[in-house]
Amino acid sequence: MKTLTTKQAVLSLCALLLCATQLWAQCIPTIKIDGNEIIVDDANIAGLKFPSWLATGQTLAKGQAVYSIAVIEFTVNGTALDYSRNISVTTVQTVPAGKVWKVEAAHKEANLVPPVPIDYTTPGTYTYTPTCTGLYTIRAWGAGGGGGAYYSGGGSGAYVSGGYQLVAGTAYTVTVGAGGISQFGYSGIAGANGGDSKVSLVGINAGGGLGGSSSGCIPGNTGGIAVSGSVVSSPNAINGGNVRYNPTYGACADGGNCPNGGVGGSAIAGVASGGTFPGGGAGCNTTSGANGANGKVSIAFGNNSSKPCTAMYLNFAPSGSGPNDPTGVSNLFCPIGFTDGGVGQSSSGYYIRTCYKCD
Repeated sequence: MKTLTTKQAVLSLCALLLCATQLWAQCIPTIKIDGNEIIVDDANIAGLKFPSWLATGQTLAKGQAVYSIAVIEFTVNGTALDYSRNISVTTVQTVPAGKVWKVEAAHKEANLVPPVPIDYTTPGTYTYTPTCTGLYTIRAWGAGGGGGAYYSGGGSGAYVSGGYQLVAGTAYTVTVGAGGISQFGYSGIAGANGGDSKVSLVGINAGGGLGGSSSGCIPGNTGGIAVSGSVVSSPNAINGGNVRYNPTYGACADGGNCPNGGVGGSAIAGVASGGTFPGGGAGCNTTSGANGANGKVSIAFGNNSSKPCTAMYLNFAPSGSGPNDPTGVSNLFCPIGFTDGGVGQSSSGYYIRTCYKCD
């Protein structure tokens, strides 16, 4: 019996791990039957198993990552089938009248390189056309709201992520939201809302945060709304962070924190700070403004970069000097491993601390 050296064992293990990694990293081979794309990878539980039979009038074509399809044609002779010919299908073909096809195998291309990940960080509208059909990880951050003049900061954008089934050659519209513009002066003008970041056809919408209030410090539900869409795996849909109370500037509030994203800007008597990218809400200001941070959309082939998130909401009563003062609570923090998403005030006067954890 041959004994492997330590080096050989490590190399063998690395080879096995590499193969396992490539399973998700490659384009999935497919064929098209009657125009419907079908997976032909035996390692995939949803894959087509060979042989497969086609009747007169059905069509067969290559899909992605397939060089040709091996077919045996038979002539229908009453209740019997007589061998006719072997066919190598490389273009769209139709089963002739009086014939049936036995699809034997799909010859895969050697190069199954997947699409490279892409980040959309500049506000605007784009078209993403995948070269592979399969599962993609999509992450979207809505833009932060702008600070309101003298009163309230802006809420942050929402966060959405998960695995989504995309089809090669299909044009998906990607929209990146722009950060809300702030306002100036003592007149109490509301800040502009942050724009939504979204991906068409799969229904993702990471809502932008609302702009700062024009009538007072309202640390309420001003974060953007998250819509997860037609997610396939690892769904995450976390609403944007609310405006946060700032004890130093009682009339002004800090911007909301974006889950898995940017931090809200601070309120200050002067030039307030803007939210950080992506999606942080701006702090409010007394004499000059700050803008919310822009949104972002990231798309990557496979499900390796998806981060399943768990949200926790801690509801507690005010214990400070007033209804908008949670500073007296010193022992209510997010558990170890959870990230603090900020504190907002509920309509009943209680505080809600949002905590989240991503695996």
